[in-house]
Amino acid sequence: MMSLSRQQVKQIARLKQKKYRIQEGKLLIEGARFVIEALQSNWHLDMVIHTHNFREHGLAKQIDALARQKSVACFAANTADFNKITDTSSTQGVIAIVQQKSYSASAVDELIMQRRFLLLAVEALTDPGNLGTLIRTAAWFGIDAIVTGPDCVAWHNPKSLRSSMGAIFHLPVHEVADFQRFLSRSHAEGAQICCADQQGDQQYDRTEYNPRRILLIGNETDGVSAASLQRADLCVTIPRFGSGESLNAAVAAAIIMAEFSKPRKKAPVYE
Repeated sequence: MMSLSRQQVKQIARLKQKKYRIQEGKLLIEGARFVIEALQSNWHLDMVIHTHNFREHGLAKQIDALARQKSVACFAANTADFNKITDTSSTQGVIAIVQQKSYSASAVDELIMQRRFLLLAVEALTDPGNLGTLIRTAAWFGIDAIVTGPDCVAWHNPKSLRSSMGAIFHLPVHEVADFQRFLSRSHAEGAQICCADQQGDQQYDRTEYNPRRILLIGNETDGVSAASLQRADLCVTIPRFGSGESLNAAVAAAIIMAEFSKPRKKAPVYE
């Protein structure tokens, strides 16, 4: 078992900052089950790091075995060094450094030209926990991919990753620089853009099935932008039968995704 050098501790700690995650194309993931998900995926891991006390954890042997199978180096860190790289206050004592998957700029264009797809487009979500929950839920319902705009919180934010519960390794998340271009191109290719809107004029479970559909989710407070609303083919709402001002964005999206995924009989386009 190798020990981390001071330089390695410094480099890993930088990954808690967005600019370094982007610059280096790496993720810092934490937690035993999350690390296992990563090791069982087809993503590339640089290393696994754990504290000496983690050796007593019930999943330690499984992580070591998976790391050996994939030839992933394992490092031990003392408590002081581990605290410099962890992003949580109540850590389990295990972290993995994962190389981000890169999707080509044309990947989204190729996807919207498919004969059948169900995408989730997220315009300007600000809460990383909400985005992570959306990723986890979208994977559950077989959504083919998620597209996020430049004003959306990053999918590689540590809290987004933790909230995804490992689903990030099974569902493509595409970041586009021009969200309106994405919507415009999708519309031109015949995709149905369906906006989730509290003031929508159609109930979410009474829409006609469309095999090429994009569900559009906006900001937690302000909803979908006016520019995006203009590109929407329909706006759906979830009826309220009790009290409350509104639904959480991730909860609302989950309800609609559950409905929109019902008619789908084929497996997702991408895995």
